[in-house]
Amino acid sequence: MNDQLVQISARLNALEAERDITDTINRYSHAIDYGLDDDWLDCFTVDGSIEVRSTDRQVTPDGTGSPPPTREGRYTGRQQLLGFIHAQSRPPDAWHKHVVSQTRIRLDAESATAISYLIRVDESAGRLRLYSMGRYIDTLVRSIDGRWRIAERIVDVELVSPAPDGPHKAGSSPG
Repeated sequence: MNDQLVQISARLNALEAERDITDTINRYSHAIDYGLDDDWLDCFTVDGSIEVRSTDRQVTPDGTGSPPPTREGRYTGRQQLLGFIHAQSRPPDAWHKHVVSQTRIRLDAESATAISYLIRVDESAGRLRLYSMGRYIDTLVRSIDGRWRIAERIVDVELVSPAPDGPHKAGSSPG
C-alpha cells in the first residue's frame, strides 16, 4: 500500500470507531429510558463499572431543601450493574429521557475516552421538567467481537432539580 492509502485507511478506521462509540453511548440512553436491561448491560464490558458522583447542587425556588437521592456510588461487574439498572424507574410507571450531546472522543488504538454532556428530562404529573444535568466521562474498549463497550462510566451529576410535587422516588438516579 502506498502512504496515501495507508493514511486514508487509518482515517476511515478512526471514523468508524468514533461512530461505533457514539452508537454505544446512544444505546445506553435508549436502554435505560425503556428498561431494556440486557441491551443496557451489553453496553458494558464484563467487569465494567458505573460510578455516580454528585456535587449536591440543586435548583429550588427558595434555596432550601435537600437534594433528591442520586444513588451515588460505584457499581462494578454484572451483578452490581444489574442491581443498578433494576433500581431505575421505567415506563409505564415513569417516563424520562437521557439526552446526550456534545460528545468528544479521543481514540487510543483499542481504547478510547469520551466526554458527553447529559441532561435528563422527566415527566411529572403530565408535565416535562429538567431532572438533572451533568456529564458522562467514559473509558471504552473494543471487545473481542469488535464492539466498543464501556469499561468505566463516571456520571458526573452537576445539578439536580427537586420534583415539583415532592421528593423523587427512592432508587431514581440521573445516571
